[in-house]
Amino acid sequence: MRVPVSVFGRNRARAGLLALTGAAVALVALPALAAACAVAPRDSFTGRVVAVLDGDSLKVLRDGAEVEVRLLGVDAPEGGQAFGNVSKRALSNLVFGRTVHVAVREIDRYGRSVARVTADGTDVGLELVRGGFAWHYARYLDDAAYAAAQREARAARRGLWQDPAPIAPWEYRPRSTPGSSKPPAVPRTSNLLGPVQGAGAARSAAGPFHGNVTSHVFHGPGCEHYTCRNCTAVFVTYDAAVAAGYRPHSACAGR
Repeated sequence: MRVPVSVFGRNRARAGLLALTGAAVALVALPALAAACAVAPRDSFTGRVVAVLDGDSLKVLRDGAEVEVRLLGVDAPEGGQAFGNVSKRALSNLVFGRTVHVAVREIDRYGRSVARVTADGTDVGLELVRGGFAWHYARYLDDAAYAAAQREARAARRGLWQDPAPIAPWEYRPRSTPGSSKPPAVPRTSNLLGPVQGAGAARSAAGPFHGNVTSHVFHGPGCEHYTCRNCTAVFVTYDAAVAAGYRPHSACAGR
């Protein structure tokens, strides 16, 4: 039986159309697929921090693309809360412009990589908790070191623990959400300040004072160590620094 040539033509045309359609769908899907696969859960990579968004999130450059990273196990005060800006500044001092290692746990609903971030072997989230710049987010990370660091910071009244009744960020967010039945949270006045003053060499009895979160020594304006790398705790008064567990530098913080 001979099959008309026109039948073969129609079949070839139909097959060609299906192939083109499949290729078009694949091309459309490629960007979305690439974005989804750029950072997979349990993935690890190393990159330079190019932006700090707030006290617990940042952007890391990976293969020429920016990856938004949310620190695992910590929750920093929101921008409208007391210590919010100070927390962001502390994270910036720790990582901005530096190369960090990012160990991804999961991708959250906002597309961020939730990860443990380390800089030169130092756990960034743990340092934030130890310095009183963020809460241990125990709901998402059951970690004994983080829990101990928070107890230490709270006992020493470092950072946000200077507030006699600090509000956890996860409690603050529902209060500040439009349409919430809860009353809006009123930001408390913070003893910490954001701007860094100029450095010099004179002894000072007036603040703000900058405390070194590693040595727990604080410095006054004019001190050569005033803007040291770890001097991210900032106190309005001498007494606030002492109450937070810091001791004055003998050469530049006097009364």
